[in-house]
Amino acid sequence: MASSQWLSIATLSVMLCGGVHTFMPFKFYQSQISHVDITEMAILRKTAEVCRDLAQKEGRPFSLTIDSRLSAYAVQAACSSGSDPSLRSSNKFEDAIVEIYKSNWRVDIGSHLKDPEYHFDDETFVEGRNLITQGRTIVKKSVTLESFSSARETLGKICHTLQDFYSHSNWIELKNQAPFSTLIKPDVPFTNLADKNTPTCTDCIDDDCKNNILPEILRAKKLTSGYFGVFFFSGKKPTGKFLKILNTSIKN
Repeated sequence: MASSQWLSIATLSVMLCGGVHTFMPFKFYQSQISHVDITEMAILRKTAEVCRDLAQKEGRPFSLTIDSRLSAYAVQAACSSGSDPSLRSSNKFEDAIVEIYKSNWRVDIGSHLKDPEYHFDDETFVEGRNLITQGRTIVKKSVTLESFSSARETLGKICHTLQDFYSHSNWIELKNQAPFSTLIKPDVPFTNLADKNTPTCTDCIDDDCKNNILPEILRAKKLTSGYFGVFFFSGKKPTGKFLKILNTSIKN
């Protein structure tokens, strides 16, 4: 498989990079799950799945086990089976992955840190979805034009926003176990959103914010997310909402 085809698959195959836990841009402790971890594994797994499906369609063998132990080298080798040995180097594939996850974590440390729609903070569900769906269109167009670097840059950003939906909203607390497909469907209306005047949570105990969503919000299946402030940017929120400022969480 030619290098340009490889990068197309690595870019297009990661339109959904999901996660279910709160995570940081990078890993500070071994037990943490970071944006880098999630993005890299999503790329490896989805690329391997696409190559497996292509191999089956074309009647070729595919022996790679798709699990959490995948590496860029193993995926590259499995997807390049039978091709020119000179195309089997995983260097370009690894570089592409790094480019995507660097674009991802820059959302947390760059100019978009305080932009709530990039993180689904402040209950900005419509605005966050707009970033994802518009970015998805840009990725596809960039790949068509063979502007792969531009595609990877945009893909990293929208993966960050998509990952933050599952981490910053109460989607998981609502007992949902499948991806929220409305996030990639711009014409499908959101339903059952908690509006900004609806109290959604109780005070956290110190920095422990488990089980602080109001029972009536959970019973009604209302979707909500937290409000955010950082350093000297205090953050603003309506009454009865959750506000996160660094390691301090308050509700008023």
